Amino acid sequence: MRSYRWTCSEVSKTGSAALIIPAVVLGLASACTSATGSLPSTTSPTESPGTSSRTNESTCVVANAKTEEMFDVIQDAVDASPSGSTLLISGTCSGRVTISNKTLRLIGDPTSIESTPTLDGERKARVLTVRGAYVVVRDLTLTHGRAIWGGGAWVGGPYHSKSSTLVLQGTTLITDNRASSGGGGVNVEEHATLKMFDSSAITRNESKWYGGGIGGLGIVVLNDTVSVSANDGEAGAGIAINEPGVLILNDHASIKRNNATRHGGGIVNYYGTVILNDAAEVVSNTAAKEGGGVRNFGDPSNKGMVYVCSERVALGPNEPDDAPDTLSTCPTGPF
Repeated sequence: MRSYRWTCSEVSKTGSAALIIPAVVLGLASACTSATGSLPSTTSPTESPGTSSRTNESTCVVANAKTEEMFDVIQDAVDASPSGSTLLISGTCSGRVTISNKTLRLIGDPTSIESTPTLDGERKARVLTVRGAYVVVRDLTLTHGRAIWGGGAWVGGPYHSKSSTLVLQGTTLITDNRASSGGGGVNVEEHATLKMFDSSAITRNESKWYGGGIGGLGIVVLNDTVSVSANDGEAGAGIAINEPGVLILNDHASIKRNNATRHGGGIVNYYGTVILNDAAEVVSNTAAKEGGGVRNFGDPSNKGMVYVCSERVALGPNEPDDAPDTLSTCPTGPF
């Protein structure tokens, strides 16, 4: 598909995107309204506030909230946007996205026609790659990714001496992604970080080896009412952590209804560190062998530790319900 690029000021001269460009990007004017507020609202009295109107549900529209540039290919928007930019995404944007060596915010901007802004790997490639970047994803769905590591997203280690961080916020959903090795939903490399907030979720992903939902060697922090659920994998169907990785569950974060064909239905910990705080839950997970909730691999050198730091933590029921040995003298970081 041909790539287009405009500014909202060009659209506002005519008041209609259809006067400038082909029908593939009809509805651009409403996206400009979302990005700049420079055009009259196209929202009817029956539409909910904050939801723009568009006539073509298959359109990918990406607006840089500061520069007012408009794109119909998300990678073009990423490449053209300076560090610190916010990109507003409407519709379904297909293909792989790579963000390197910059800070970006990707924000879903729903429309009356398509209420779920989506990044779609089309079952051909990983959806999102983060290299040496700090990326915030809010209110977006990442789906149909396929890769060896990290079908939905891959968060890399140092790149040009910079570490990588992926932050999931709002209603962000990572679902229906697959990895042939590890991290069906997200794979987090050493020196990289994944943070989840609000009601973001990683669900119904698959890995043939470990970490159906999340896998890796980095730092993974789950907060608020975040959930990792209904993922499948051989080991650590929900989350698999490998040395020197750290997994922290805070607030009401939950790992539930994941299914492992071997061990670690909810979590498998290969000599890393797992810290369960507040009212975190690891429940209703299953494993064909051992560790329905948590399967821990450790040794006397203080590797492979599972810390339960609150009486409100729920480590079951799971199937089998063989909770690992845990410690209550909890570390304080830094992580």
